[in-house]
Amino acid sequence: MPTPAEDQTREQSNYSSNQQESLNAGYLWFQKIEKQSVDAV
Repeated sequence: MPTPAEDQTREQSNYSSNQQESLNAGYLWFQKIEKQSVDAV
């Protein structure tokens, strides 16, 4: 049985990796949009 502190740490690291994935997805999406606008020119 994990202690509350361990639970909190795991939640935080899950949150961090989710944030990182969101950042990566946003970055890729931004690159794609940017590429499209460059192609359009």
